[in-house]
Amino acid sequence: MVPAFRAALSRIEENAPWRGRFIEFWAMLAMFYADHPTQDLLPVLVHDGTVGDRVGFAAYVGNFLRTMESGAKRPIWKCWRKRYRQQRLVGVRALLEDREIAKMLGWLAHLGGMFDEALTVAMRGPPVVLDYSSFLLALRASKLMIQFPETAAQLLIYLCDCDCDCVCVCVGEYMVANLARIAKRLPLLP
Repeated sequence: MVPAFRAALSRIEENAPWRGRFIEFWAMLAMFYADHPTQDLLPVLVHDGTVGDRVGFAAYVGNFLRTMESGAKRPIWKCWRKRYRQQRLVGVRALLEDREIAKMLGWLAHLGGMFDEALTVAMRGPPVVLDYSSFLLALRASKLMIQFPETAAQLLIYLCDCDCDCVCVCVGEYMVANLARIAKRLPLLP
């Protein structure tokens, strides 16, 4: 199935109405069926896919993470997602676009015990504007803020560390209240 998917991506028209669904299946194949997605699927996606395809891929991976059982997440993170993120951050095949980074940040809320490690990888990238993201809502409801208070504090600093004069521009004015609620949940740090 992997060879057929690799061959099909370059032949599907960019504006085909079912291209998004194809990318959803691409993400499913990478997440659950491909033995080595960083070697056989993801290079093709980065080379032949559009930025929209890559953003969609990151969003679908996040959706799958949200619904997966926690025990199934660690092997996938260790097998390929961590390496994919690290390689893309340094421009292997293509640099991550801001919209991809924003979608990948959403993965953090669903990685459970790997939150600390995943945030370390994520913070190597530039801060991006989070626009209309459910990421902060998921973090606000997550136990990760209590389980990893120092890491959570680092995340809040990372999210607010932009080159503008107002944090509202970086995370969206409507998200400032979510940041405040997350900060209130943090225990006092030593």
